[in-house]
Amino acid sequence: MFGQENTTTNKLSVRAKKILIFLGILIFAHSIFVLTLCPDYISCNTKTAKILLRDDFDTRLFLVYAQKMGENDLYNNTATDPPPYPEFAYTYFLLVAKASNYNEVVFRIIHSLVMALCYVGLIYVTLRLLSIFKRSEFWCFSYALPAFLYFTPTRFDVLLAFLVSLSLLCLFKKNIYLSFLILTTAALFKWYPFLLFPFFLIYALKTMNKKRVVSALILCIIIFLSIQVLTVTAGNDLSIVNTYLWQQHRWISIESLYYFIGMIFNLSIGNNLSIDYFASNSISVLYFLCQIITIGIGSWLFSLMPAKKNILVSWCVLAILFFLLFSEIYSTGWLIWFVPLLILVLPNKYSWSILSYDILSYLCFPLSVFFINNKNFPIETMILLASVRTIILIMFIFIILRTLQGEQKLLNPLKNIN
Repeated sequence: MFGQENTTTNKLSVRAKKILIFLGILIFAHSIFVLTLCPDYISCNTKTAKILLRDDFDTRLFLVYAQKMGENDLYNNTATDPPPYPEFAYTYFLLVAKASNYNEVVFRIIHSLVMALCYVGLIYVTLRLLSIFKRSEFWCFSYALPAFLYFTPTRFDVLLAFLVSLSLLCLFKKNIYLSFLILTTAALFKWYPFLLFPFFLIYALKTMNKKRVVSALILCIIIFLSIQVLTVTAGNDLSIVNTYLWQQHRWISIESLYYFIGMIFNLSIGNNLSIDYFASNSISVLYFLCQIITIGIGSWLFSLMPAKKNILVSWCVLAILFFLLFSEIYSTGWLIWFVPLLILVLPNKYSWSILSYDILSYLCFPLSVFFINNKNFPIETMILLASVRTIILIMFIFIILRTLQGEQKLLNPLKNIN
C-alpha cells in the first residue's frame, strides 16, 4: 500500500523532499484557509458547521491561561484549581499571548502557524526515522488524514510529537544529552513523554557509555527538580503532581473503556470526578495501577531483550497505547501522540488500520458532536463509533505484541531468567 521501501539513511531522498514540501504546503494552506473561514471562536462553536473544520475551544482556554499566568506571575490558585498542563506549556501560552498583545484573533493565528511549523518539523524528523528503519516515506501521509490534520493547528500535541520524535532521532544518533534534554522538555509541556523515559534509559544503557548516560539522566533530573522548586517557591504546589491529578480526575469520557464497561454492566458512573474521589474510587485506583503495572512490566521485559531500535519503538508505542486504553478520559487529538511512532513499526499489511482509526476519530469528533448538538444524531451512534475505534486501538496492541513475539523477542528472555 505504501510503495517501495527506502534504504537511504544519511540524507533525505528526492521523493522524501517532495513529500516534505507537499505536506508543508498542505498544513499552511489548511491553517490559513480554515482561519479565513473561522475568524473567531464564536463562528466555530459546536452548533455551527464550521466546527467540522476547526475547534478553537482549547485555543481560547490557552489565552485564558496565559492571562492568568501574566497576572499572577506563575499560576492562578494552583492549590485549589490544579492547572491541566506543566510549566512549559503555560510559558508558551504566555509568550504567544504577549506576541499577540492578548488579542484572541492574533493569538489563534500565531498559535496555528507555530503548530504548522512543528508539523513540518515532525515530517522532517519522521522522514529521517523512516529512512533509518528502511520504511517507505509514504507513511508520512498518515499525517494528512482528517483527524490528524484537524487537531494540528488548534492543540499543541503536534509539538509534543515533534519533540518526542526528535529525541528518538538523537538517541539513535547516540547524542544522549540532547535526547534526554529534549524528552524532558517535552514532558514539561505535557507529562506523557515521561512514560517513554524508562525505555529510552534502558536502550541508552545497553548501547552507550554508561557514565555518559547516567550523567545525562542526572542533568535532566536536576533541571526538572529545579523547575519544580521554582514553582513551589512561587507559592504553588508541585505543578507536575497537580497536573497528573487534574488529568486523572476529569469526567469519565463516553469514549473510554470504563464507560463501555459501565454500559455493559448497566452501572451508573458519575461525571466531574474530584481529587478527593481519587482515593476512594476503585476505577481511578485501577487506572493508576494499570499505568504502573504496564510500564513496570514493559520496562522489565524490554531490559531482557536485545537493544534494537524496532524493539525500543515498539515498547514506546505500547506504553502510550496502554495509557490511552486505561484512561478515564479520551481526547481524540491524542492520536497525534502515537501515530508518529506507530508508523515506524506497524507491519505494512496493517496500514489500513491507521486510516480506519483516524477516520473513526474524526467521525467521533467533530462530526458526531456537531450532529448531536443539533439533535440530528443519536448519541448511541457516537458510542458505537468510539467502541469500534477502541477495538482498533486494542488491535494495535496485539499487532505490536505479536510482532515482538513472532520475532521471539518477547517470550525468549523469560526462559533465561534462571
